[in-house]
Amino acid sequence: MILFEFIKGGLIQKEQCLYVSEEDNEAVKREMSDGGIKADEFIKNDLLSIHQILNLSSPQIYQITLERLSQITLDPWTKKINRRE
Repeated sequence: MILFEFIKGGLIQKEQCLYVSEEDNEAVKREMSDGGIKADEFIKNDLLSIHQILNLSSPQIYQITLERLSQITLDPWTKKINRRE
């Protein structure tokens, strides 16, 4: 599946990856699995973070994105994703 090749490459190199979609997280995990990505394993190892934004074409997407991204930050010292929920 071409859709996830970029993320797959990053995960293989042990880079932290963030995936944002309108689809629910379980559907994304199934699609990633079909593409050869063991999403649960990478999530467990803090290398993958999947987030659902319900309407990516919404006029409010900018505000929604800022709110979501403010909950997910990268620690400058450890380069690990910190989640504030």
